[in-house]
Amino acid sequence: MKKVDNSILSKKHGSFADPLFDEKYSIINDAFDIDNFNELKESAAEIGALGRKGEKDYEQFPELYQDVYSSFYRYNAGLLPEYQMDHNFLLNNAVMSNLTESQKFKELRAMTKLDTMATAIATEVFGREALEMANELKEKQDAINRAIQDALDAAKKLQEEEEAAEGTGEDGDGKGTGEAGDGEGEESGGPSANEISLKEAEKALQEAYKDVSAWAKKDLSKDINRAMSTVIQRTSDTLDTLKQWGLGAGGGENIGYRQQMELFNKIKNSHKMKEIAKIAGRLRMIATKVCKEKIKRGSDEVYLARILPSELCNMRSANKGRRNLFKIDFIEGKLLQFALSGQAKKSKGPIICCIDESGSMNGMPEYWAKALALSLLDIAQKEHRDFMVIHYSGEHSVEQLRVHDFPKEEGPNTQKTIEMAELFLNGGTNFEPPLTLSMQYIDSKPAFSKADIIFITDGESPLRADFVEKFNKWTKEKKVSVISLLVDTGWHTAEVLNTISRLVIKMSDIYNQNAESEIALNIFATMS
Repeated sequence: MKKVDNSILSKKHGSFADPLFDEKYSIINDAFDIDNFNELKESAAEIGALGRKGEKDYEQFPELYQDVYSSFYRYNAGLLPEYQMDHNFLLNNAVMSNLTESQKFKELRAMTKLDTMATAIATEVFGREALEMANELKEKQDAINRAIQDALDAAKKLQEEEEAAEGTGEDGDGKGTGEAGDGEGEESGGPSANEISLKEAEKALQEAYKDVSAWAKKDLSKDINRAMSTVIQRTSDTLDTLKQWGLGAGGGENIGYRQQMELFNKIKNSHKMKEIAKIAGRLRMIATKVCKEKIKRGSDEVYLARILPSELCNMRSANKGRRNLFKIDFIEGKLLQFALSGQAKKSKGPIICCIDESGSMNGMPEYWAKALALSLLDIAQKEHRDFMVIHYSGEHSVEQLRVHDFPKEEGPNTQKTIEMAELFLNGGTNFEPPLTLSMQYIDSKPAFSKADIIFITDGESPLRADFVEKFNKWTKEKKVSVISLLVDTGWHTAEVLNTISRLVIKMSDIYNQNAESEIALNIFATMS
């Protein structure tokens, strides 16, 4: 900490109670930053609550919290020098000095700078960490305030003594009575009692600052580094989760700040949404590898079956030099060969995803099904295909089914996507209504005329023979593929699914990521 100049406490050089600078914020900000943070506190209830709770423990917490927000968000996070601060906010300056000088701060700023969502996440996480420091900050600030008050009181007494002495000299006979401040010290040429008290108070104040300075360099620095490690990890994890839902920087949908915050609050407080996003992240990586429109076949490799006859003549030549030339060209990949280029056969038709939401699907089976739906939705949007999710359980009619439709013209719709993932019917199991509705959609909506059906379930449901016959005849006529995914918990069979599906994929261990990858590859390869 900067030492306090003793002269600042004397009458001649101004009172410590009236400093030259009285800044409350350590980070240079403007009205825009303050308005933004106030709006954030209103839209993100937890951030607002943290600010109020922190203020109860440490009076200067609101200003510290604003500094934290500004330092994370601003393009240039400039720190005011200590001497410009109001003495009540010097500790905030020490916190922000440690924070901005940390290497972890630079790492975090790569995520948060000019990014409202990332800044909101980081500010909330750091706010929780700062609450743990609040009591200690209060103790240090109280110690400084007591030392300052003692110095002010001593300065005031000395000032009164000097004023009294000056008054006596002007009104008396010029000899002086020596009454002010007991006068004896002055007559003997020594300091008065008030001067001694002031010097002692100043020394105590300097000691208080030294104590805080040592604490800031050692203990506070460790606390800040620990807090920043937590902030970086949680901010990164949360941004990854939000990315799966189309929120944050690079999100596919342009929605307002308040709506983003509403969706953000809904996701971050939901274990289910976090788990779905985690699985969807893995599945999307697999989908990205599989769903490539162009297939490049060995353009950089040499295949004997494709080598031109003129080159093969060298290989079979009786001339050793020509045979050696062939070998050299073969090793270096210079042999002339037929070039094969092609395009993957792409099914550009819509996708209908039917998800079993019976009670037994609750938990990880549902999470996996919804994550698969998110990945398929991602594929559909990238390939400009219509997509629809049919939620089913024990409904007995098509009218009772819940549907989420994602037309290709609509583009990304984060709110609808979250609603689709959140919905869980928790009923029985009946296959006929979702299959019937799929038929109706494909028959009645031209956009769905080339649709494929993904049918996800963990159970069995009896299907009437006449329905199976009718459905299979219809899929053949319409050239509709039905791919069924059986989430097997150990006793279900694919007997019923085999009667209506072109392909049945059985997932025996939903917690096995290797099995998950194989199944995802199979599904995405079939759909692309």
